[in-house]
Amino acid sequence: MPTGPAYRPSVVAAITVSDFKRALAWFNDVLGFPTEYARVIEACARDDITVGEAELRELGVDHQRAGQLLAETWKFPPLIQRAIAHHHAPAGADLGDVPGVVHAANALVQALDLGGGPHAAVPRLLDATWDSLRLTPEQLLAVCRETEGQFEEACQILIQGTP
Repeated sequence: MPTGPAYRPSVVAAITVSDFKRALAWFNDVLGFPTEYARVIEACARDDITVGEAELRELGVDHQRAGQLLAETWKFPPLIQRAIAHHHAPAGADLGDVPGVVHAANALVQALDLGGGPHAAVPRLLDATWDSLRLTPEQLLAVCRETEGQFEEACQILIQGTP
């Protein structure tokens, strides 16, 4: 897998846009159709289904496809488009690249309860993705601590305007 400073923005961009459901929910509230996305949340609770399943049923599109369409419209590189479109289940060839990292990051954020929402179940992390990361338990713990710290810092910035 490529590494280094030039590679990091690609991963950050893919992770940011991959979880398009939060953006979709925000846009729904801001643009005046919270009722449509509220049906998604209600369906999750009522029918014990994932957000993606409820999005497909209630809106006709899930956040992966919506994010992919956005990435295509914005002319993101194909690798980033794949990471967004398949962040729940990347293809085998993508496991050791950006899509695999985004898949793992998505699971990590949910496992740390940073993903938001009452129905944010931890998605299944593909064994092949985990194997491709080659993280020791100590490294994973360090990633978790750093992620939680950065999340808290970002929340403070957003809430107070300063770290």
